[in-house]
Amino acid sequence: MKEIEALKSKIIELNKAYEQGTPLVDDHVYDFLKKKLEILEKNTNFNQKAYSLIGLKAQKPIKHFKPILSLNHYFGHESIADNIKRIEKNLDSDSVVFSAELKVDGISLIFSYSNGILTNIATRGNGLLGEDLSHLKNFINVPSVISEKSDLHIRCEAYFDKKDFENPRNAVAGAFLQKKISENLFKVKFFAHNLYSDSFSVENYSDLRQCFKNFGFDVIEPFEVTSNLEDLVNYFKKVDSEKASYSFDIDGIVIKVNSMESQKNLGDTKKAPKFAFAVKFENEFAFSNITKIDYFVGRFGKVTPVAFFDEVEINKTKIKKATLHNFNELEKKGYAQKDLIKIEMAGSVIPYISDIIEKKSDFAGLPKKCPSCESDLIGDFCANSWNCLGQKKQKLMWFAGKAGLNIKNMGEKQIDFFVDQEILNYPSDFFKLKLNAKNIKNNPKWLGEKSFKNIISSIEESKKASLTAFFSAIGIPNIGKNKASFVFEKFNNFEDFLSASLEDLAFLGPKISLDVFNFLKEEKWIKEAYYELEISGKIKEEDEITLF
Repeated sequence: MKEIEALKSKIIELNKAYEQGTPLVDDHVYDFLKKKLEILEKNTNFNQKAYSLIGLKAQKPIKHFKPILSLNHYFGHESIADNIKRIEKNLDSDSVVFSAELKVDGISLIFSYSNGILTNIATRGNGLLGEDLSHLKNFINVPSVISEKSDLHIRCEAYFDKKDFENPRNAVAGAFLQKKISENLFKVKFFAHNLYSDSFSVENYSDLRQCFKNFGFDVIEPFEVTSNLEDLVNYFKKVDSEKASYSFDIDGIVIKVNSMESQKNLGDTKKAPKFAFAVKFENEFAFSNITKIDYFVGRFGKVTPVAFFDEVEINKTKIKKATLHNFNELEKKGYAQKDLIKIEMAGSVIPYISDIIEKKSDFAGLPKKCPSCESDLIGDFCANSWNCLGQKKQKLMWFAGKAGLNIKNMGEKQIDFFVDQEILNYPSDFFKLKLNAKNIKNNPKWLGEKSFKNIISSIEESKKASLTAFFSAIGIPNIGKNKASFVFEKFNNFEDFLSASLEDLAFLGPKISLDVFNFLKEEKWIKEAYYELEISGKIKEEDEITLF
């Protein structure tokens, strides 16, 4: 009973966070918790069905035309055959035609049209009531007018491309559900995949997709129509093997009966349609115990907690640590030494802790001092900049790394050594390394004459870097490559940018302009490093702008 109550509270907490636009976990973790709760309730004959609490409680509710159901989820291609057999049996046919398409990891929205005009937008919510988002009609890229005059309710998946956000799923939820209108709404993409209407009909789902295209909506590709089980399995395997290449996040495929008449004959359960199901990619996981929680300072001073645990293997990769993201996440979850945890892989690449299976220690509290320089933290931030050894090394590694000038033979080991020797203090010192070689003491075995010549050669080669690479290397806060071209249109050359006044930078907005102005003012090494490059002193040509 206590475990059920605790799990129910956790799901309510996740629902509330999602509703506020700040999801705490990925979909498959949420699915795992839902399934766990459902099993516990069935096994204990628990009367109060906490499982029914799953779904959002709308703050400004709007009733859906028809219940907006969710799909039953299964894992791995082995589950496809059982579901196909079930559907064929219920339809009394062994040649049912199915469609298959990608399951994009976004959020569901319903767009309602009356007489061809977009009238309402709503989230799925709990399936009966959604959140009214009609005030956003003018801020998103969907058709405001369509050719069909029947009353239609078109269900779409809203998503971001992976390149725009670190966590596209959370970002798109935040864009729609935060109180203020988000500037990122114009980046949201949509694809249509369902339609509800009393008067509009088509013969097959594949025909409906063409209707969506005619209305001006996107549909998701690749798409498969087949009556062959092997084709569906191969489609799943192909998508699974290629999922990293898509510009958006997917977590499986959706298989549905293609015939709309057969869909109607099969009907729905209370929670899900009987004619469709989702097949998710299997996500391997492991259990381990936290051995310690450590803290690392980044190049801009942000301190990040990291959990170390007994080594495990997931997806043939050995893992012994995972980021805990930030202080808020650490404090909220209360991670502590010896806790038994569940580790999974996000996108089959990044390890993360999805759940605390068993608490074994009390939370030790948040640090008050920087883990590198021992200066007082301001929240989770160390303001000691270049005087903080940890920040200094991170800044130098960024400048020399692939995101910067890509100085080969200059990795973490080399930078640590030259910093400890007080030969490297600022990035401009890379170009003085040959001159300062006489000050090196106690050469390590790896730093022989040949290896040092290779390092100097790499530094000389880095002087040929483009303005794009140098701009990335200096790491100006809030100014990435995409915004760089916009910035440089305002200046004749790079030197003018370096000496820009606060007024010159006002076009960036009050906060960013002040951050950039202070950065350029404080980082006096930038100009010295710039004049070491072969591009230095040149007036910017028009074609250089396109480099950003």
